[in-house]
Amino acid sequence: MGATAVYQLDTEKDKDMQAIFERSQKIQEELKGKEDEKIYRGINNYIKYVTPKDTSMGNAASGMV
Repeated sequence: MGATAVYQLDTEKDKDMQAIFERSQKIQEELKGKEDEKIYRGINNYIKYVTPKDTSMGNAASGMV
């Protein structure tokens, strides 16, 4: 490591995949049953018609694994 080198081992808690998944779940709950408003909410927040709770992604991101 040099004088100006930065080494970050862990991702910041508000930017890791767990936080992104939790924010996405919260937005999905708010949008459930509503009409598509044609508002861009980011790549992770498109309307999901199947909840990822019983999938491998849902299990991995839920912190239960």
